[in-house]
Amino acid sequence: MKKFNMEVVAASRATKCYGERIAIMDNFGALLPNAPYPFVFEGMLFGIVTRGHNSFMLDKQRYTLGPGDIFTSFPQNLMEDFRFSDDIEATAVFIDGGYLEELYDKVTIDWNMRLMAMSHTPLHADETETKRIVTYMQQIAEKLNSPVGPFRNDCIQSLLLSLAYDVFDLRMRSFHVNDKPAVKYSSAERLFYSFVKMLNDPHEQFLNVNGYSERLHITPKYFSTICRELTGKTAGQIINEEVIRTAKVMLHDKAKSIRQISEELNFANQSHFASFFHRHVGLSPQRFRNQMTHE
Repeated sequence: MKKFNMEVVAASRATKCYGERIAIMDNFGALLPNAPYPFVFEGMLFGIVTRGHNSFMLDKQRYTLGPGDIFTSFPQNLMEDFRFSDDIEATAVFIDGGYLEELYDKVTIDWNMRLMAMSHTPLHADETETKRIVTYMQQIAEKLNSPVGPFRNDCIQSLLLSLAYDVFDLRMRSFHVNDKPAVKYSSAERLFYSFVKMLNDPHEQFLNVNGYSERLHITPKYFSTICRELTGKTAGQIINEEVIRTAKVMLHDKAKSIRQISEELNFANQSHFASFFHRHVGLSPQRFRNQMTHE
């Protein structure tokens, strides 16, 4: 399966400028050509459409965007069937997965708000907001092209964080959240943060509720209470949803057998994985894979 990472971005004529861990792009026709093949992100892509229209499938959900619409994808998201109009114009920033983790650590919003901010649901910016977001990315591009100095990276990081807070504010307003975000994490939020990092780490095997509880040094009951208070979902629901999402992405890779996928997802055997997948999706892994082939 194709990967969308810094190597791909750096080689594309769509890229305006790039460093080792961040790139600014303004030619989507070259970066993401009309094509049905799927690819997996190995970083975060954030962009805004300024002209024309585009549509795509992200983790099996169809999105259609027009001028002023903001889109975001995150590490391990699956994008496919990307299509756009001939007059498409959009500006985007791609951030390497490792650098994204560093930025996460510097963003002082509570995790309930962070989860809402990370929603795939497109945001719409008015004309003034669109200009401001594009200006942030133009400034980042200018700093990436500037001579290397002792504070160059700090300037780029500050611009990225300013852009992030501006978009978070827009997202919060879309959720009608008006309270000022918490500046300090509670102990429950710090535990949940550790859980999310483990859950999203592609090098970590998935665990059950007891497994994550042991890693966090808390009881399964308290673990689920934290998850429910911060997200409205139990720990088991969050884990299962992420396992299913990851399984769907992996099933697109024909080079992997279903047995290999079940092993990589830490299931006891292929039969256990098949039963789990069917229970949540309504199809066996093989039928799901076949269905994707014929779509």
